[in-house]
Amino acid sequence: MKKICIIALLAGICGYAQATVVSYANSITITPSGGAIDGANAYEWLVNLGSGVSVTGAEIDINNITLTSVSTGKLYTDLLNSHHATTSVSDGDAAGDYWGTQFSGANISQIGNANFVQNVTQNPVYTLTTGQVSSLNSYLASNGGSFDLGIDPDCHYTVSSIVIKYNTSSIPDISATAFLLALGLLTVEIFRRKVVVAKVQS
Repeated sequence: MKKICIIALLAGICGYAQATVVSYANSITITPSGGAIDGANAYEWLVNLGSGVSVTGAEIDINNITLTSVSTGKLYTDLLNSHHATTSVSDGDAAGDYWGTQFSGANISQIGNANFVQNVTQNPVYTLTTGQVSSLNSYLASNGGSFDLGIDPDCHYTVSSIVIKYNTSSIPDISATAFLLALGLLTVEIFRRKVVVAKVQS
């Protein structure tokens, strides 16, 4: 009987782990003008998730980005407590994160500072930490459901898209969990009846 209970418990644990795999229900795609971002500029994209939205998890995917101009380069990616119109600002290809000189403290959350080698295509994926999600929600609350994504490239890149994926609720997959729980209980009951029948027959 103990073996039966252990099997049922393991089935339930495995089912719960499967049911809580992270997937993102929402996404916003940014397509840089001309499929490129240039080191002479720093870029700021307005991202509007909607008033009253509270994010529970998010990631930023930068798709098919390739350094094209020099042997090595760097790319800075930030969440900004701002809701400016989408724009680019000339920074003369200065080294370092331009947005880090314009925002400070709690008004900027650095997501990544990837290194690149010339002509090697990469696909950086930044999964936001709990602290970064908290900062993002603070920005959304301050700006009516919007924030700015800041990117500062050192040198020239081609890039196909930047995708912001996010969830606004953490409701588990109840149907899958309930099914697996019911299956476990059914298994226990079948074995219990077999044990009872075996005892009666003996």
